[in-house]
Amino acid sequence: MDTRLIFVRTEKGEAELTSRAHGLVHGLRFVLILVDGKSPVSRISDKGAGLPNIPATLEELAHTAEQCKKLIKLLIDDQKAEEFVRRSNELLFIATTTMQ
Repeated sequence: MDTRLIFVRTEKGEAELTSRAHGLVHGLRFVLILVDGKSPVSRISDKGAGLPNIPATLEELAHTAEQCKKLIKLLIDDQKAEEFVRRSNELLFIATTTMQ
C-alpha cells in the first residue's frame, strides 16, 4: 500500500461512528476512527501501532482493491479494471502526497 495516501471519512463513515449500523469488524472500525482526512496511511499506522491489527487492516484494504481489479480483468476487461482502480482511488483517497 502506498503509505502516502490520505483516507477521507465519508458521511456514511461519520454515521457509522455514532450508529454502528454497518457492523464493521473491530479492525476496520479502529481504522475509521483514526482517519482524519489529513494524515497519510503511514501516520495512521503509527497512531494505531498499539491497537490490534491496524497495519494488517490497512493492508487488507489495499489487497481487497487489488483482488477486485484482478477479478474485473478476468470477467470483464483490462480497460474496466483500470477504470475501477482510477475511480476507487478517487473515492477512497483525497490526495497522494508527492515524496521524492
